[in-house]
Amino acid sequence: MFNGTRLRMTVLLLATASILTVSGRAASGQGRTSADVQQHKQTLLERMKRHKPTLRGDKPGQQRVKWEWYDSVVGRFLFEKTNLLGELSAGEKFLLREQWVFNTMKVTFQELFDLSPEDDDKLLPILSHDGLLTSAPSATFEGLTLYGKQGELKGPVTRKYWAPVYLTVGFSRRVIRFEPALEYKNEKGELKIAGGLSDDAFNVRWKDIKNRIADEVSEEKTAENRKLIRDAREELFREIEKIR
Repeated sequence: MFNGTRLRMTVLLLATASILTVSGRAASGQGRTSADVQQHKQTLLERMKRHKPTLRGDKPGQQRVKWEWYDSVVGRFLFEKTNLLGELSAGEKFLLREQWVFNTMKVTFQELFDLSPEDDDKLLPILSHDGLLTSAPSATFEGLTLYGKQGELKGPVTRKYWAPVYLTVGFSRRVIRFEPALEYKNEKGELKIAGGLSDDAFNVRWKDIKNRIADEVSEEKTAENRKLIRDAREELFREIEKIR
């Protein structure tokens, strides 16, 4: 009798704990179910306020979205994402992690920028804000054709990687951080780093990228980031060894 009572009490306590855990998780909006994640995504996109894109260039095939507009959309999205994370963390003992709240969330360029089919041939300054270079998986950029400011062909992207950023003081040159970069192959078959003096020196056609992933939060994406950064550090170490 005693054992039976104790068993029923144990089952009751476990059931109660389970209910409280699920209820607490749902109340805090931690987004561990697909429905929660979809709701968080919908909230983010609803909070986005996008003005009509402004353009540079007049000729068809040469019109490009102004980098200022592009940056404002990316910046707004990243702000809303951080802000929502803070809201969901309110009342929690610890600050919730992005990988926990938004796990499995994927946002396409179309969902983010909300451009129309009439914009398919427009150029997008993909390098003017590194926020999406960081948040998008490598597969988003691989094979994309890069164009210059006037629509001139640059070449296809071969890979996304993390490049060291140097600070030179006097005769000393040190790596202060790593940041995402794109490598492409030019018409001569040479591998080059995409970059220039202007924010819109390198662009992609909107129709080529609109259905690709702009922001992904997943275990696979986190693992990819770790690998890319490790590869970058290993390459740096090899370079250092050569000059010792």
